Amino acid sequence: MTSGRRAAAIGGVAAAVALAALPGAAQAGVTLTPHLYATGNSQGAQYDYAAVLTSSEAGGLVASIGGEGVAETHLNGATPADDATVFSRANELLAVDPASPSPSGQNTTMGLQVDGVNAWIGGLWANSSAGGLNVPYVNYDVPTVSTTTTPLGDGGARIDEHDTVQTCQVGDPTYYPLAGFDCPGTVGSGVSFDVTTTMSSAGDVLRREWAISSTDGSPHTVRLVLHDGAYGVVAPRVWRLPGDTGYATRTTGELVTAPAAGPFTLEARSSTNDAPDGADLESGLGAITYSVAPTSMRFVNAHELIDTYDLSVPAVGAASLTFVLSTEPSQTALDAAVTAAEASLGGGGGGGGGGGETPGGGDRPGDTPGDGNPGSGSDPGTTPGPGSAPATNRQIDHSTGTGTPRAAAYALPSIARSGSAKLARGRLSLGYAASCPGRGPACSVAIAVTSKPKARKGHKATMKTLAKTTVSIPAGKRLVLSAKAKLSQATLRRAAPRPG
Repeated sequence: MTSGRRAAAIGGVAAAVALAALPGAAQAGVTLTPHLYATGNSQGAQYDYAAVLTSSEAGGLVASIGGEGVAETHLNGATPADDATVFSRANELLAVDPASPSPSGQNTTMGLQVDGVNAWIGGLWANSSAGGLNVPYVNYDVPTVSTTTTPLGDGGARIDEHDTVQTCQVGDPTYYPLAGFDCPGTVGSGVSFDVTTTMSSAGDVLRREWAISSTDGSPHTVRLVLHDGAYGVVAPRVWRLPGDTGYATRTTGELVTAPAAGPFTLEARSSTNDAPDGADLESGLGAITYSVAPTSMRFVNAHELIDTYDLSVPAVGAASLTFVLSTEPSQTALDAAVTAAEASLGGGGGGGGGGGETPGGGDRPGDTPGDGNPGSGSDPGTTPGPGSAPATNRQIDHSTGTGTPRAAAYALPSIARSGSAKLARGRLSLGYAASCPGRGPACSVAIAVTSKPKARKGHKATMKTLAKTTVSIPAGKRLVLSAKAKLSQATLRRAAPRPG
């Protein structure tokens, strides 16, 4: 029972019971698992993490920028296996630039360079095919990651990530992967990264704010090569680029002409989505809004996009980039999300621009999905089959949704008769119980107890509030409702989950 009006006998006096249930507010949740160095001089220090973000409409999986970045965004299904995955390994820093003249060995250009030299952060170091978690590399001055999570007052959630950056001390600074003769030790690169990931209360918007700062009081140049993947559907993704009127399938090596300045947006959806309003609960629609235009953008295939940034990091302050990833069930919802994202970015950030590159092939190391440890394998940038996931899933098993708790759908609480109304020692048992459904935030139940005396001849009956309170019910729990009451004649009015 969620609404209605009933008669009850309280202390032998007739009373009316009015029932009404209201939906609750969404609250995003974060479950973060740190990945730690198990041996070496930095044993116990963090090099990566895997975070599960949940909420009422959508969710995501996030790792460090050197791990998988935004490992996944999805619309919630009935179970994790039914989730509509939109983005996979988006806003991720690549180990090797696909345009590198060499995929491994000498003259390899990594996805992160500081002052023209290959540089390492925790996720890249640990997942190097040579094994940054193994001797002798684990005994170096290794790059580390630190994280904090914070629930937000508006129902959202935030992850703050800090990455130190190391370069090889001597030897060949352009060598990849790790090799003892070419990288016998490490030193600080002179820069560090701070990345803040904020999820909206409904889970459909992820905002990623990057700040790259000098740690030695000197200016630096930083080159970033980022990966954006859109997987999860049987049919290929189609993309709408800036200036396009519709969606189209993209081809290997296709260049994106980005606006000279941000913000601007790329949108992706299933190629089979032909429903009115573009509604697609099975595949979802997504958009990435950029605050700053990259130096270059190109497609590896219909599912993958590579963004290259050449940044100038000041001696004081930071070079900043912001990316907003929206995951929505329809084109109308996506349009609204994009409008809000671009408005929030205003005129964009700073620090980008300059240079160019020639698209090319390349390899990068891979490993065993889901174990958080390095291994062997390759992701040469070849075109995957329709709906296939990237060859390298470093932290989380995307195919099964393992470890992804389903956020509550925030249905109305169930309210049912639990017995007779009774008054004892000033506390009124209302004869009803409320149950808070599923997992997620607790329900708040507001209770008001009012008297209903009989009207006397020539006088209008009045209703007086005798008690008023709010109780909290944990998700998945049942509570028999009661309230302190001053009199034995009462009317129960009930309302259920509301914000707070």
